[in-house]
Amino acid sequence: MNLFSLIPSVCPMCGEPSKFKSFCRGCKDDIVYSMRNHPYRCEHCLLALPQEGDCPNCSDYYVDIEAIWTIFDYFPPNESLILRFKNNGENYLADYFARLFFEMNPNFKPDLDTVFIPIPSRNPSLRKRGYNPATLFAQALRKKYLCKIDASIMRCRYHDNKVLKALDQAQRFASSSQQYFCAYRAKFKKAIIVDDVLTTGSTIHAASRALLAAGVENVQAVVIARAAIPGLF
Repeated sequence: MNLFSLIPSVCPMCGEPSKFKSFCRGCKDDIVYSMRNHPYRCEHCLLALPQEGDCPNCSDYYVDIEAIWTIFDYFPPNESLILRFKNNGENYLADYFARLFFEMNPNFKPDLDTVFIPIPSRNPSLRKRGYNPATLFAQALRKKYLCKIDASIMRCRYHDNKVLKALDQAQRFASSSQQYFCAYRAKFKKAIIVDDVLTTGSTIHAASRALLAAGVENVQAVVIARAAIPGLF
């Protein structure tokens, strides 16, 4: 038995008592319900679909990556957890997310020579927050999987984040294509990109291409949440 599981804590969603760094059972079930039970979902980018058929996201812009792993769909009230983690300084949530990811993805078993690569924050965001959410999540994942982290290889050319958020999928892919690059050749062959939310997939697509160009042979991605089609849930 893990003795830490006996240490009392509070569920960050409802405020009720919970196990150490874990959501309470009720909130946990609610948070992951759609990810576990929605009947139609793209096998590659994990987008929840309104019906069986081709994924509109992958049909237009296929994310060049081996596999994508996530915890929950990004819609209310789940999205409040991400906003608190990113904008309210509640960086302790990284451990809660990592624990829930571990429970949700029993088939995620990276080799010890796999390296976590957090997506870098843009400088204005980093100065405002004082931390990079993706790096904190990667550090929390390392406690579970014992993989190394390289937080310096991936670099980001600055773009106005407000402008990026206003772009559609085609514009995001075009804008992101040259946005990420590797500062040096990779000394490892397997990498897992770590980020908070997958929206169009343009960020992890660009980061994956950068890692492949730097000598990495297998690239996967872990994100906390997968954006949903508006109005689906």
